[in-house]
Amino acid sequence: MVENHFGDESGAWLNCIPKYANFQMPSGRFRTALRYRYRLKAVQHIPGSICKCNRPLDCFGHHLATGCNHGGERIATYDSIKLEVHRILQYAGKWSKVEDHGVFHNTNPDSKLRPDIIIRNPVGSNTSLHVLDVAVCGPIRGEPGKALTQIARSKTRKYGSHCTANGFSFTPLIIESSGLMHCDFLRLLKQLASSAAETRRIPSHILLQFFVRRISMRLTMSIAEAIDGRYSKLNSHSDLDFDPGFSSEVILGVYDN
Repeated sequence: MVENHFGDESGAWLNCIPKYANFQMPSGRFRTALRYRYRLKAVQHIPGSICKCNRPLDCFGHHLATGCNHGGERIATYDSIKLEVHRILQYAGKWSKVEDHGVFHNTNPDSKLRPDIIIRNPVGSNTSLHVLDVAVCGPIRGEPGKALTQIARSKTRKYGSHCTANGFSFTPLIIESSGLMHCDFLRLLKQLASSAAETRRIPSHILLQFFVRRISMRLTMSIAEAIDGRYSKLNSHSDLDFDPGFSSEVILGVYDN
């Protein structure tokens, strides 16, 4: 899985200078994030434990980070990226809105689709609305970027025809838990950096670096919080099952140590 961390943006959080609150990380979270990045066993892992979704827990935290909806941590990670993109759009001077209702009602009044973010009158586009939809996915071992491509295609199938029918443009914003970004995600950040450079009076390459680091830090912090939070529940009995092969004596022994 380490090969999935070799993209230029995947380790951007490690280059964040903790001068600002958004670039700071508690030492415990930092430890968890490093161990997750380098596929080292989570220090809180209890061998033989099973998640409430009845799947065994890997010792690296991948299931807790992106493989399970139980507890709401995966949704919280997705929400954090969505809101960070929204903040970057606002910083870049764009009019954007999160989860707007009725986006596609002009052509389909019964549509219940609610994209994550919309941008009105996007610069450099001949459409009145630019639709964005976010996803955070786990990487496919040995195939860096494959999960990004698969999810991006799925998002395009979901929204593409609706956007075309309404005269909107669409971009899927997909990022792996490793921090690797889909090319369309990076392309949008580059466009935002270029358009913001003049008004902010900051070179576009510096703004792009800043945007990527913000996304990377927010993702990494959210995943570390998900792993630590779930393990806290698991190790306090509130969210834990054990493999039936473990006797009560073994279970008690784990907690007594």
